[in-house]
Amino acid sequence: MLQILNRAATPPPPTQTTNPTPRRFLGRSALIVDDSEAHRTTIAAMLRRLSFADMHEAIDGVEGLAITRDVRPDVVICDLKMDHGNGFEFLRALRKDQDSALRRTPVVIASGLSGSGTVLKSVALDGSAFLAKPFRRDELADTLARVLGELN
Repeated sequence: MLQILNRAATPPPPTQTTNPTPRRFLGRSALIVDDSEAHRTTIAAMLRRLSFADMHEAIDGVEGLAITRDVRPDVVICDLKMDHGNGFEFLRALRKDQDSALRRTPVVIASGLSGSGTVLKSVALDGSAFLAKPFRRDELADTLARVLGELN
């Protein structure tokens, strides 16, 4: 079931943490599928701070699907609006893959297109979660913890 990050009108107060670099994602791998190099770089930096061990990047859904099949990441973070295989096409193809383990790969849709129709289509295609861009590292961490089953 798709989990949607809801933002309050006013941001919550910052939380205190005893460990500035969470270790719960240590050893995890991720694939970032986005046509924007700036977005890929920003998300990769967030993942590094969250202790992800292995990160891969793809510029569109076609390349993303090939890399997913090759490296089998623990999670995919995918934009929607891309040439040569948008995020919906990527998600549709992944969920229909012959390999049942690959079909279960968690996919977080991360997009600036956050209208209700976009979110509903993500649900229909079995997206794991939806993050509206721009998002903060703590929002990404909470979402990843939910989809990877690593809640404290």
